Amino acid sequence: MYTYKIGICDDEPNFCEHLKKLLAAYQKESKNQLGVRVFHHGEDLLNSFPNGKCPYDIFLLDVDVPDGMNGVQTAKKIREKNPDVIIIFITNYEKYALDAYQVDAIDYLVKPVRLEGVRRVMAKAIIQVDYVLDYQKSANRYLPIIVDYDKVNVEISKILYIEKRRNQSVIHTEDGDYSCYETLSQLYEKLDNNKFIYVHQGFIVQFPKVKEVEKNCVYFAGHIRVPVSRKYQKEVQERFKERLYRLREQMLKKEATVPKKR
Repeated sequence: MYTYKIGICDDEPNFCEHLKKLLAAYQKESKNQLGVRVFHHGEDLLNSFPNGKCPYDIFLLDVDVPDGMNGVQTAKKIREKNPDVIIIFITNYEKYALDAYQVDAIDYLVKPVRLEGVRRVMAKAIIQVDYVLDYQKSANRYLPIIVDYDKVNVEISKILYIEKRRNQSVIHTEDGDYSCYETLSQLYEKLDNNKFIYVHQGFIVQFPKVKEVEKNCVYFAGHIRVPVSRKYQKEVQERFKERLYRLREQMLKKEATVPKKR
């Protein structure tokens, strides 16, 4: 189950505890798993981003902060890091809710906040987070390329290898081949580099698909052969040995859990 990560920023500790209890009640009745973290200053919230990347799905930000950054200022900084994150404002006065439109906040809560208000904004927020997550999953599933002026989404899980052929790149998949004018390096940047590796200046392979490794080449199912240059021989050999070792360990663990026949 996915955990929706929520960042609360409000300078009143008692209110933050109250809001956490309301979110816990919402979690219990909605069955949506929530991970909540509280901050009392916008600067502290922004400093919590690992490597400057936004780690939250939803923010509940107090507009009326007397010291330091207010909610709108904090929201603008958040938007610079992540344009898709969900922002909900908390305010003492409904007139300040107009500030929400400056940063595309989806809704607002007016203090004193009650459970029905939390239900309303969270239901809306969860729908939008799910939409973003579905879009990201789709983006991770396909490699978009241009083939004969048309956009084509190549299913990444079916790619065997990509070959440089003159001024084109040819993507070889289990279902067929696709040619495009993007370079190998441009395609490599779009792919998971834990799975896709260079084995030659002109070849990138999806390594989990490799069935056999020799000194100068790798093989896929159907005896499909791709050359390995001297530059990448050591890395390819070591990765393949490591994979075989992991598979052996998994088999031994599986055998250990199977009851022995008497």
